[in-house]
Parts: sequence; structure tokens; C-alpha cells
Amino acid sequence: MIQKTWRCYCVHVDYFGILLGVIMFQRSFRDYQKRQKSRQNHAAVVIQRHARGFTARAFQKLEQFAATIIQCTVRGSFGRKESEWRKYKILQIQSVFRMALERRRFLVGKAEVLFIHAMARRIQRMFRRFQQIMVLNGLALVMQKAVRGMIARRRLFRLAIGVKKLQGVVRGQAIRKTRSKKLILAARRVIRASERAHRNPNLRLGVLTRKALRELQVSKRLSEIMQAAKILECSTRLSRNCCIAFAEAHAPTILYNLIGSCNRSLPHVEILHFVLLTLRNVVLHADLLYSVATAESVNIFLDLVCMFRGKDEVFCEAIPLLSMVVRRDVDLQANFLSLDSYKRLSFVAKKVSQSQQIASTRVKGIDKRSRSVRDLRSLLRFLEKHTDVKGGHTSASSQI
Repeated sequence: MIQKTWRCYCVHVDYFGILLGVIMFQRSFRDYQKRQKSRQNHAAVVIQRHARGFTARAFQKLEQFAATIIQCTVRGSFGRKESEWRKYKILQIQSVFRMALERRRFLVGKAEVLFIHAMARRIQRMFRRFQQIMVLNGLALVMQKAVRGMIARRRLFRLAIGVKKLQGVVRGQAIRKTRSKKLILAARRVIRASERAHRNPNLRLGVLTRKALRELQVSKRLSEIMQAAKILECSTRLSRNCCIAFAEAHAPTILYNLIGSCNRSLPHVEILHFVLLTLRNVVLHADLLYSVATAESVNIFLDLVCMFRGKDEVFCEAIPLLSMVVRRDVDLQANFLSLDSYKRLSFVAKKVSQSQQIASTRVKGIDKRSRSVRDLRSLLRFLEKHTDVKGGHTSASSQI
């Protein structure tokens, strides 16, 4: 109880530490976003202030120009009324004064325009630099987020592995405390068998598989062949490496020769059962299908289905093998799609259906046989789809 409480406390401390780190990271990121937004607002305020100042100065100059024109007009009117003889002089003075005034205004306006253009170019340059900085900041944020996410996922994965190992240790200890005496004896036997296999390399699966294949090729004793078939079934079921070695050694050809030499006796039926289980274990690996799907495999499986339709040990294993070989290997479908195959499978399906109706209430394992019958009917539908049953020839389907 103390260990459980302490471990729970440690896990909670780690969890709250991770949670606090995530909260601090979120707070820092939001503060950064606020600072970025305030910088943008300050830049907009500066731009607005310059634009409004320029507009006010232009309006003020326009008012001054209008006031000057009004003054000139009023003074000219007063001067004409006061004295006609001073008209020419006043006009000359006015022209000189206006020329000087316009020259001054032109120079001032030119300087202002040049200043405005320089400030506009500077603002544009600063704004473009600001845009580049924002793009670089965005890229940096994306990279930081990706790296931090990867680090967090790696830490979480390591934590999950540690928790799983801890759970495995605790559950293993609990199971070892509560297991029965028979289970303890079985575990001890397994441990002793593993130790013997480590001490004696001849007891390993690879060596046993090679010996079994050699026995199938050389031996003529039924008991030795039976033992070799059992070893092959066990090794291919437990080890993928044994399946790969089995395929590379062209062992299915040896098994097909063995199948051809068997009859309907009970020992031979048992041998065929283990042989078909071995082939099924190899076919379950999709990349090893080529070793089982040979040119003679379709005819061998068809013969087994027809000959042993009443033997569930052979029939229920041959039908799935035939279905997998035919459906996955396009090259073998040409040998399978024929009127003879359809007739043989139709006859077997008819006989099996009749026997299944009679023995459905008393035969043990009827569910497995029912699945085999469904696979057989599926093969028949496949043949009907790709074969002209009435005409007696195979149709040129685009799927094959």
C-alpha cells in the first residue's frame, strides 16, 4: 500500500510539473502576442500622426495663400480709389512683391516635397523590414512549436514506456502470486525447456525445421513423417524466420510430393492435416505467398477438396488455402478458371451440403465446416463470374 501511494504521488508530481510547464509556456506565448500587437498599434499611430500633420500643414498654407490674395485685391481696390496716378507704381511694386513671394513659396514647397518623399521612402523601407522580421518570427515560432512538440511527445512516450513496464512488473507479480499449482509447474517446464534449448543448439526451431524437412525427404516410416510434420507446423506457427527459411528452401514442393503419396487412412489424414496447417501458417505472411502458390498447387488443393470432402481435418484447411492462392495470385487464376474446376467444386458443394444437413446436430466443430462451405460457395460464385459455364470456356475479364 505504501509503495502504491508513493508511486501515485511520484506520478502526480511529474504530471503537475508537466502541466505547470505547459501553463507557463502558454502565458509567455500570449504575452509575446500582446507585445507584437502593441508594436503594430504604435507603428499605426506614428503613421497616422505624420499623415495628419502633413494634411494640416497643406491646409494652413492654402489658407495663407487665400488670405494673401484677398489682401492684395483689397489693397489694389483702395489704391485705385485713392490715386490713379500711383497706379502704375503700385502695380510695379505689387508685381515685384508677388514675384518674390511666389519664389519663396516655390522654394519652401519644393523643400517640403523633397522632405515628404524622403520620409515616405524611409517609412516604406522600415515597413518592408518590419514585414521581413514578422515573417522570420512566424517561421521561428513554427519551428519552435514543432521542436517543443517533438520533445514533449518524446517525453510522453518515455513516460508511457515506463508506466507500461511498471504495470507489467506489478501485474506479473500479482499473477505469480495468484496462479495455480498446475500453472506454476507448466511455467517451470517452459523455463527448463528454454534452458535446454540455450544449452543445446539442436533443440532450436531452425535446426528442428531443417531436420524435419530432411526427414520428409528421406524417411519412409510413418511415425517419423508424422513427427516431422508436427515440428514443421509448430515452427512455422511460432516463428516468421522459420517461415522465410521454409520458403527459401522450396519446402512446399516437398510437402506437395508428400500430399500426392497420401491416401484416406487415418494416419495419412492426420499427416495431411499438419501439412495443410503448415502451408496455412506460411500463406498468412503475404510476402511468402509466392512459395506456396506454385503451378501444381491449384490442382493439388482441388484433389484434396474432392477426395477428402468427408474429412473435416483436411477439407476445412484445403478450402481456405485454395481460396487464398487463387484470389491473391493472378497467374494461377488461368489454371483455376475452367469448366472442369467448376464441375468438381459444384459436385463437392452438393455432397457437402447434403452431409451438413444430416450431421448438423451431432458433428462437433460444425461452425468450422460451415465456414469452409461458405468459402466453397464463394469460390463457385467467383468461377461463375469469370467463367462462361453454359458455353464451357473462360471469359476475358478485365480484372484478371
